[in-house]
Amino acid sequence: TQNMPMIRTFTQNDLTRYICRETTEEETREIDHLLTLDRELRLEVDGLRAMLFHLEGTLLEPSDAVVENIMRRARG
Repeated sequence: TQNMPMIRTFTQNDLTRYICRETTEEETREIDHLLTLDRELRLEVDGLRAMLFHLEGTLLEPSDAVVENIMRRARG
């Protein structure tokens, strides 16, 4: 039998690090390669990107009610 190269399994945490550009060069190359081969992985990465984009906006912009509550408490 021919030796098949071992394909590494990446977790959602790994993929999140990839999206945030926190993976090593080797991990990035592996994920880039797998994305060219695996449609399901591409869909998962796209979904994680969308979720992270949504969370960034949510976390960076508190609602008016939250700001008003903080201001009210600061005034005493």
